[in-house]
Amino acid sequence: MARIHAPEAQCLCDTLTVRLDLLTEKLRDLEERQRYADTWWHTLTAVVRDHPDGRAIHNEPLTHTGR
Repeated sequence: MARIHAPEAQCLCDTLTVRLDLLTEKLRDLEERQRYADTWWHTLTAVVRDHPDGRAIHNEPLTHTGR
């Protein structure tokens, strides 16, 4: 884009492509980490819910956080 206004300006196309690739890879990594966390959280929630003392286990953190 800079070269439209100044034909002698440095072309940044490669730099922008590299930045886009890095950000795309980082986004993929963050999405994978979120999927793992979601799976872990849903599994933990199900185990607590199905536990005989599930309600007490669930209420304990609420008591400690004042909620």
